[in-house]
Amino acid sequence: MTKNKFRLITRSDFDGLVCAVLLKHLDLIDDIKFVHPKDMQDRSIDVTENDITTNLPYV
Repeated sequence: MTKNKFRLITRSDFDGLVCAVLLKHLDLIDDIKFVHPKDMQDRSIDVTENDITTNLPYV
């Protein structure tokens, strides 16, 4: 579908897993990073333009 692959950053709950399955099925992601929402709020996770975040606070 697209040659640019992204990294998915999401929670390790059911919603995050469903997002991972759907995005993997669409061939949009090549890596998945499960994080805690507090880590996102504390900005301890480096987010780049090649990342997709789901089910997490906005950064």
